[in-house]
Amino acid sequence: MKRRNGFTLIELLVVIAIIGILAGLVLASLQAVRQKANETATESLIQALSIACDQYYQDWGGMYPPAYQGESPSQNEGIEMLYVALTTREGRSTRDYAKDISRDSLGDVDNDSAREFIDAWGNPLVYVDSMNYDKPCEYVTETGQTYIAEPQRDPADNRWYRPGKFMIWSVGRYGENHNGLEDNISNF
Repeated sequence: MKRRNGFTLIELLVVIAIIGILAGLVLASLQAVRQKANETATESLIQALSIACDQYYQDWGGMYPPAYQGESPSQNEGIEMLYVALTTREGRSTRDYAKDISRDSLGDVDNDSAREFIDAWGNPLVYVDSMNYDKPCEYVTETGQTYIAEPQRDPADNRWYRPGKFMIWSVGRYGENHNGLEDNISNF
């Protein structure tokens, strides 16, 4: 009987195909894990910003950080104003409210030299304080898409979500604005 010293071409192709299928399955599950990690990181950032806003509220006599300076907000102004309010150490409190927030969560998406808190996908978070719920603001994503951010009302009672407080949301992994609802990640 003749003895073989190696693999046949068919055996080799079968092994390569099996390895390819297994690699595809592993990569697909890694992508799902990465998306969940991004969602969790963004939820944690929004939670940390909410806590910082509540601390600001206590130190500043019942006022949340303002979202806008003027009558018509500029691009990404809400989240830029939140960054300034939480990191400026002037006035009643010298506390750096954002000291525990990762510097990886900062960027300048709209290239106007103003810092913004950004989500895990690189898009700016949306911030609106309750005094400005009726002012829509234009936001620019990392890919250059623009959208209008407008706080929403609860359809059950037509009241604002989080009345008397503030809203923070991310457009999420798809980069589509639903004003904090549907697949957006929000604090309400």
